[in-house]
Amino acid sequence: MSKVFYDRPIIDQIFEEFRKAEDDHDIEKLTNLVERLPLEDVNQQDNNSWTVLIYASRYGYIKIVKLLLEKEGININIQDGDGWTVLIHVSRYNYAEIVKLLLEKEGININIQDNCDRTALIYASWCGQTEVVKLLLEKEDIDVNIKTNYGRTALIYASCNGNTEIVELLKNHKSN
Repeated sequence: MSKVFYDRPIIDQIFEEFRKAEDDHDIEKLTNLVERLPLEDVNQQDNNSWTVLIYASRYGYIKIVKLLLEKEGININIQDGDGWTVLIHVSRYNYAEIVKLLLEKEGININIQDNCDRTALIYASWCGQTEVVKLLLEKEDIDVNIKTNYGRTALIYASCNGNTEIVELLKNHKSN
């Protein structure tokens, strides 16, 4: 089955309506918009392979994210054109509250690798996102020893960037 991509303006239009409702603190309107969003639109990707959930997460719209995560059939592990999942986006850009929400969702795959074989943990470690690293390390199924296509682990990225607190967290979690 081939993927159907929406034109970016359609996804932008949907996200823009959601964003405006959240910015206006109009929770009732926001809730109605999300509830009315057809299932086939929830996981649709634009020509950048981003979904409404990726946009909302990537730009920190927590209320939108919460409502979308309640939507039956939402794919929380969908990958964009670079192989990034929602979890990778929010781990890289330090949206710890959204990371928490995602980690509570049944079916979240925290070890998905992007096109360079990097995971959410690798990005969080590399970028110094200590709170996110702590949240990810709480998950039993976290694989701290996944290597990128360059042979580097989260520990190596944290070390190279001088993220000493993260280095200690990873070493205490027995990573290579």
